Amino acid sequence: MKRRRPLFVLGIDGLPAPLLERWKREGRRPALSRIGERYGLRSMDSSLPEVSSVSWTTFFTGKNPGEHGLFGFYDLDPKGYTPRFPTFPGLSSKPFWEEEAARGGRSVVLNVPSTYPARPFPGELVSGFVATEMEKAVYPSTLLPLLREERYSLDNDIPLAQKSPQAFLKSLEEDLKARWRVFERLSSRPWDLFFFVVTETDRLQHFFWEGVEGRGPWAEGVESFYSLLDSKVGALVEGLEAEKIPFLLLSDHGFDGVKEDVYLNPLLERWGYLDRGGGREFASLREGTTAFALDPGRIYLHRESRFSRGRVRESECEALARELASRFLEWEENGVRPISRVFFRDEVYRGEFTSQAPDLLLLPGEGYDLKAGITKSLPLGSPRGDGRHTRSGAFLIDGGVGLRLPVDPDVERVGAALRLRLGEVW
Repeated sequence: MKRRRPLFVLGIDGLPAPLLERWKREGRRPALSRIGERYGLRSMDSSLPEVSSVSWTTFFTGKNPGEHGLFGFYDLDPKGYTPRFPTFPGLSSKPFWEEEAARGGRSVVLNVPSTYPARPFPGELVSGFVATEMEKAVYPSTLLPLLREERYSLDNDIPLAQKSPQAFLKSLEEDLKARWRVFERLSSRPWDLFFFVVTETDRLQHFFWEGVEGRGPWAEGVESFYSLLDSKVGALVEGLEAEKIPFLLLSDHGFDGVKEDVYLNPLLERWGYLDRGGGREFASLREGTTAFALDPGRIYLHRESRFSRGRVRESECEALARELASRFLEWEENGVRPISRVFFRDEVYRGEFTSQAPDLLLLPGEGYDLKAGITKSLPLGSPRGDGRHTRSGAFLIDGGVGLRLPVDPDVERVGAALRLRLGEVW
């Protein structure tokens, strides 16, 4: 039996492969460009929907959402119609670090989305987005003094982006530095598997995509942030290479610009599928509703077998789903079709939780960002930021792990391949 080697996984939330490729062509980000050149930069698909909670969970379990049961940042209570947030302790599939712990390995997990509240395991974990209370986000609790000493923040100050973009951009740098200080202190202890996710990239790209493209008043601040990130990642990888520790670098989805938000519930109301009864919340949905939307592009039939006020019989579901799919694809507003593709449930999901999945999943056209918009009146509106997630364009760099992947990888296949590799003696 060979001694198990340590392995490091660094997630850079939302960092798109096309941006890395552009930096290389322009001779920028020397560390990330060198790493991509040496180990190979691959593009991969995200999950459906292309949101961090689903994508990271799909990666760290190596399971389809129909198997792990998480379909979005929130779900709807089928009785009271109130939004509810899935919790990490309720996740049915084991993340790969808990499997590693069962084999005797010691893992450290830092800032990984959808790991709140922290659940005990033989290692150390600091929850990522969405995490609200520090005491519940940390295991073991002995980590709390370290986090407070380093002024560690569970999440970025998102409202500040609207109040003072300049202050928000500066705060992202400070949050990244604090997160990296905690990483350096935790990584100095013994570990077999370390999984660390940087989320500041996602936040920056949502609000400063114009700056990412090198335009507008925030281009200089964006450049400063990415230069800091590049130097941090470069030093990390140099240390791993010196110790001959294999690593993965990856993002959970791609990114590009957005020009307009699409609000799906007002559209369903216009077409006669949704009755809000004059209210502006899911709890006001009336029995006449036959379909509604949850963020970002999840369409649920109002099934009588699932929802307390549901009226759609199982025998009607297939025809209704196909009718809705056609309407979304044919919908045109201002001479443009905002929906580019519609997936049916069985095209995307498999596993015991498939019955809880959305009936349809929508992908937007270029420049559009899908929202549920239960409080909105019109189907189109101005976006809060200028960047959006994309299903394609996530990146992957395999730094000596040796994952066996198909030509067209996605986060599920990458996660499954990593679980398989960790289960081997290598």
